[in-house]
This record gives sequence, C-alpha cells and structure tokens, in this order.
Amino acid sequence: VSRLSDSPCEYLQVLEHAILPHVPTLTPVDLRYISMAWTQARVSTEKLREAYAARTIDMIDELDPATISHITWAHSKLQVSNVDLFKALGVRCAASISSFNPSRLGCIASAFVDAGVHDEVPLISIARQALRYLGQMHPIPASHLARAFIQ
Repeated sequence: VSRLSDSPCEYLQVLEHAILPHVPTLTPVDLRYISMAWTQARVSTEKLREAYAARTIDMIDELDPATISHITWAHSKLQVSNVDLFKALGVRCAASISSFNPSRLGCIASAFVDAGVHDEVPLISIARQALRYLGQMHPIPASHLARAFIQ
C-alpha cells in the first residue's frame, strides 16, 4: 500500500476490492505486514480494517509477541479504536508476556496507553515482566515503559 505512489488513497478502493476476499487466508505475518503498511501509508478503509480486525481476533492465539506488538503499535499510531481488537490483543499479550523480550515491553505498553487502553490486563502483566528485566533494559524501551505508566 505505502509503495504504490505518493498518494496511496487513489488506489485504496481497488486494493480493498482485491484484498477483501483474501482476508480469511491471512497469516499472522501477513497481518503484521499489513498493519505496518497502513502505518506507513497512514490510510486504510473502514471495511478492510473491520475484516482485518476480525481475522486478527480469529487468529489471536497464533500471534507471537512481535506480531502482537506491531499490530498494537500500528493501530495506536493510526488512532484506530477497535475495542474488541485491543481487548483481544491485551489478553493475548498478558497470556504470552513471558515471551516478550525487554525491548518490546516498553513499546507495547506505550502503544496500549497511546491507544487509550488503560486496561489492567495487559498493563499489569507488562509491569510485572518489566520488573524482571529492569536492569537489562535499553534506555529507549525503558523510557517508553516509564512514559506509559506515568500517563
């Protein structure tokens, strides 16, 4: 999407028409790449976002920490508020928090807070895991973590 032209909006209707039938076949990696492309292009269509969110929720148990982090971050940057999607991402994040590396903890905490998600489920799990890594964290993710919990 982001590489089609300087004005990807011109192509969104055509892309939506071409992509919608394939949404049920998207893999976790596809979901990650699409969310990152939307962030770069800063555009998407509502119908495609809804289908994408439904597919993400359907596959939530298959998402790895990197994919959870990327999808959460992308949707927070796009200011997409899909309560069901963020709730599912939060529950999956909490369930797989021990698999997150220290650098992702600050980014995902910041993404949830930036998206307006102040739910205890992901944030308490992130805080507990971060305490285990605090001495090992790079300053940038640590600052994201601190900012998320200050807000």
